[in-house]
Amino acid sequence: MELHGRAWNRSSWILLDITNMEDVKTKGMTVSVLQGITEAQWTSLGLSDKKIRFAWYMEITASTDVLKLKEIRVSYNTM
Repeated sequence: MELHGRAWNRSSWILLDITNMEDVKTKGMTVSVLQGITEAQWTSLGLSDKKIRFAWYMEITASTDVLKLKEIRVSYNTM
């Protein structure tokens, strides 16, 4: 089982340790970065089996904070 993920840093795909939440927090992608990845950049990831898994990290800073996720939308082309 792989214990690393990849994130786009606006110029290349980098590895991050998914067992280390600080690594995920500092190297992970923001929504704007994720939304800005082009088809060519996705292709450069080299997914020969055409499968990808997404994960997200959300954080609250106080016990009185409320964290809500409004929507996740994924559009993809199977061709």
